[in-house]
Amino acid sequence: MPMAPIHPHLIRELRTEIASAISDFKSYDVPGVCKRLGLADGDSEEAFRSKFKYASNRLAVVPADDLLGVAKLLLQEVSSYRLSEQVAKIQELGRPALTEVTRRRLLSGLRIPMKPATYSDAKPATHSEFIPATIPA
Repeated sequence: MPMAPIHPHLIRELRTEIASAISDFKSYDVPGVCKRLGLADGDSEEAFRSKFKYASNRLAVVPADDLLGVAKLLLQEVSSYRLSEQVAKIQELGRPALTEVTRRRLLSGLRIPMKPATYSDAKPATHSEFIPATIPA
């Protein structure tokens, strides 16, 4: 299934998140990380000045179609919530959104006690209301 076109702002955000994740490495490791990701070489002195700029300069020449692959490759080495969320957002493009009917069906199956209004005399939900009385086998 071909992926929907990616909006330029999502591409910019993806470049930023990749550079940010790379900049979390030690300065002396950044050139090696970039090389493993298939990005252009550079000297370590440049990485010591600014890890983020070092990575950003190399990501700027990567075509938009190849950025997602770079991000996935990096996510195999690091744990970055923001980068993984950006990748998921792009991968979900063109897929049908969760409909109102599906949301209602999902929520109806959950036992989530409602929080009473602040002006209400009702007591707040207790811990035991979240745990079923019997655990299914």
